[in-house]
Parts: sequence; C-alpha cells; structure tokens
Amino acid sequence: MYEAKKLDVTLGIVSLNAYFYEIQKTVNSANFLTWDCEKIAVIPFETNLEKPVSCQVTNGGYCITTMIDSLVKNAKTEWIHIVFAGTYLKKSIDEKYSRYISGYKDILFPVVDRIWNFVDGSINGLMLSKKLHEEVGDFGSGDNLQLTKLIWAHKAIEKGCKFKAIVGGASL
Repeated sequence: MYEAKKLDVTLGIVSLNAYFYEIQKTVNSANFLTWDCEKIAVIPFETNLEKPVSCQVTNGGYCITTMIDSLVKNAKTEWIHIVFAGTYLKKSIDEKYSRYISGYKDILFPVVDRIWNFVDGSINGLMLSKKLHEEVGDFGSGDNLQLTKLIWAHKAIEKGCKFKAIVGGASL
C-alpha cells in the first residue's frame, strides 16, 4: 500500500476564459509528470482559441462543473486529473496521487489553505475515475459551486466512494 503505481491518466485542463497561452503553459508543465499522459482542454461553449495549442480542445459548458463533466466524457483513459488553465503542475504529482488510490471509487483532491473537505476545498487538482463519474452521474449546473459539489458528493458517498484530501497535492 502507498506504493506508486502507473495509472492510465488524462490531464484535463479547464479554461474558463479560453486563453491559449494559459492552456499551453499547463500542457508544457506536464513534462514534470512521472508518466506521459493524454491532455485535453475544455473551453466554454461558443468560444474559440486565438491560436492552436498542443492538445485536444473541446467546447463544453458555461460553468466549471459542466466543463468538468465534458472533460470526463471526452477522456479515453481510466483516470482524469483536472486542473485549471495556467496551473503549473508539481513535479511527479501523478506519482504522489497514485500512492493513495486503492480503487476506482477513490476521489482525490488537494488540501489548500488547510481546507481538507471536498465541498469547501479546491477543485484545481481533482482526480477521479471515469467509471466512477459514470456511476455517480454528472456534476451538473444551476447552483453555486459548493452546493453542486455537496449534492454530487452525497451521491458519490451513497455509491461507496472515498474522498481523500492530499496534503502537498496542490499545483502552483
């Protein structure tokens, strides 16, 4: 237990403002990961990038949660690590997260500013499995982010999921 294991991961990049340079900065920082991974960026509906970036880009919603749902649905891998565009990934953060995964029902997120609960915590660095997302369902939209996360977390707990807050899991 707590040994690093190679995971089949997609780096999902949420870009709320569709700035190509922020997306590319995060894609470039993926070189700090231990293992190579697929990269997908999601931008809001009806927006386009000014310049191309070196990853797949999809349009997927008007809010953070619907964009995350879109990323998970477009991922071709078992796991998806979700970060915001402009984030620099910490060196070997994928290896660190892999140490805490014991099954597909694990949901990992970073502890930021000593906030260790999922509802109030950061969504920048969320890692979950595609299979779990399919079982629990979409985050959806229509409410504020905390309420949406609370409703989704309740459904996940009913399915037997475990939320794991990772100290030192936040990217820059």
